[in-house]
Amino acid sequence: MTIPGRHPGTLPAEPTSFVGRHRESLQLVRLLRESRLVTLTGVGGVGKTRLALRVARLMHARFPDGAWLVELSALTDPHLIAHTVVAALRVSEPRVRDQRELLAEHLRERTLLLVLDTCEHLAQACADLIAELLRAAPGLSVLATSRVPLGVPGERRYPVDPLPAADALALLDARAPGHGDSADAALLVTRLEGIPLAIELAAVRLRTLSPTEIVERLDDRFHVLLGGAGEPARHQTLLTAIGWSHELCEPLERLLWARLSVFAGEFDLEAAQTVCGDASLPAAGIAGLLNSLADKSILTRLPEGRFGMLDTLRDYGAEWSRRLGEDGLMRLNHRDFYLGLARQFDDEWFGPNQLAWCRRMRRDLPNLRSAIDLCLTQTAEQDLGLDLVARLGYLWQACGYAAEGRHHLARALSAAGHGGPAPSLHRALWAGAWLANFQGDLDEADDLATECLTRALASGDRAAAGWSTACCAITAIYLGRIQEAFALYERAEALHTDGGDRGAGLAYALIGQAYLHHELGRPEEALAVLARQRRISAEHGEIWLDSYGDWIRALIELDRGNPAGADECARGTLWVKHHLFDTLGMTFTLGTLAGCAAQLGQAERAARLLGIVALAEHTYGLRTSVAQLEVMRKRTEREVRAVMGGSAFATAYMDGFALSIEQAVRYAVEAK
Repeated sequence: MTIPGRHPGTLPAEPTSFVGRHRESLQLVRLLRESRLVTLTGVGGVGKTRLALRVARLMHARFPDGAWLVELSALTDPHLIAHTVVAALRVSEPRVRDQRELLAEHLRERTLLLVLDTCEHLAQACADLIAELLRAAPGLSVLATSRVPLGVPGERRYPVDPLPAADALALLDARAPGHGDSADAALLVTRLEGIPLAIELAAVRLRTLSPTEIVERLDDRFHVLLGGAGEPARHQTLLTAIGWSHELCEPLERLLWARLSVFAGEFDLEAAQTVCGDASLPAAGIAGLLNSLADKSILTRLPEGRFGMLDTLRDYGAEWSRRLGEDGLMRLNHRDFYLGLARQFDDEWFGPNQLAWCRRMRRDLPNLRSAIDLCLTQTAEQDLGLDLVARLGYLWQACGYAAEGRHHLARALSAAGHGGPAPSLHRALWAGAWLANFQGDLDEADDLATECLTRALASGDRAAAGWSTACCAITAIYLGRIQEAFALYERAEALHTDGGDRGAGLAYALIGQAYLHHELGRPEEALAVLARQRRISAEHGEIWLDSYGDWIRALIELDRGNPAGADECARGTLWVKHHLFDTLGMTFTLGTLAGCAAQLGQAERAARLLGIVALAEHTYGLRTSVAQLEVMRKRTEREVRAVMGGSAFATAYMDGFALSIEQAVRYAVEAK
């Protein structure tokens, strides 16, 4: 088997051609070879992000563990910087742990480049995190963009200047072909001081105006800029270009531009219509306006019909929103939309669209964070914040955001003083207990589950009582109290059957019972319970819990001496877990696949899979803390070592450990 290279990272494709900056690119490559932290500084719109990404691509081969982009512009809570980096690196942590510590461990033995984009509004928090990670991880390098230096010891600051004349003309010609080789064009790019964003905006106008006409109109407006004469000259020049683009928009385009600035990240048509539409800006016309703004380079078209906006243009729109007196209303509209989205996600999660929901909520996470922050920083909104955070419980648990979910749930419960509307409070308590269990914080899990159970039984909320009882069962499993856990799952089933959650709650209680039947040596009883669970999952068309059922079937078939059947079940499970980013389920399933390979006589594959289990644990900071699964894994290792010998086993094991997670999953699912 040829082992491919490691994960290449997450650098996005370039949306348009990259023009010029040859000298700057070479200088930055040299600086990054000499220093582990290089910060690109400069005014908004000067092209810091594009240049950083270009340099990251040029340096890619130097970093076998990849070059990874972490976008921070939409972030407002400094406590979430480490969470955001963890998510960008696709690291997950089911145990309670400081995210900075998790990052330090994850990066310690890796040779990796982090591109931290737009740090200025969180400069001190970014500096603190970068300094800590650089100390902990000798193979880490950081390329940051910021309007201000970060002040980290050893930082090399690289001021990004506007484009020189030749590059500026080349950019103009690339964006407006046929306009880059005249004296008038040279005058235009000089007037725009070589600022790439200003040139991009002017290029749109060259469809209808000559370069000279554009310069004349820019000069007419130079003295009526936002910010006035106190602004730096280049910032005034950029504002001139943006301001003129703004004036040349139709009135409804300008209004929509201002209102769209409320979005913390990308958005789709439905979000724009719901948040921004009213009698003065009818929702029916917003699709056309979005396309018009994209044609004018105010918006960026993204895959799947979504849109984004550059930070500088968003800031300009936000200033107009404040001037119009609409910023408060837009934030409330934004909060209402994403609260509604969270409620819809919660209602529809146990259904046929789990993969689509997972992808959507991951992409909308910056906006969800913004809505959460609004709710939890305003006393009048805290009940809504509690509901919003609790409704995202499946996102936190099933899609790889356990640590961030616990952060938000703790804030929401603290802000509400463990009070608030009963359904929201109960949901937040059991969701918090659920996450705490899988992060290994058993005391916290027990406290939250017990509080939820007491409150839920007193108020007749049988769904919350069922979920909190299941959380108590999970705690008992981790403590090795199998019989107690089984009785608790049976109690959870009864609560859900009699007025509780007859969908996900009931299916989850049955999954727990089936696993414990297996552990107690009762495979037929386990399969009977799984048949009931499968009917519920099939009725709703869901795959998340059903894949756990398939994993338990794999364990049963393995014990029965049917490794081929077990292998088939486990491969299907792993595909689902990987696409949902259910990292705990991935690790359990990989260990099971190793056991299947050993029984099938595929010793080398089994050894590689054991290395992949270690890779997953290392990548995600996991430890397989369920004793019975650890016993199976150790037994598999002993058997394979006996067949292969220690040296051959170690080689195959390290071959598996050397893969990226994506390559490892592909090997585990596809290779025979």
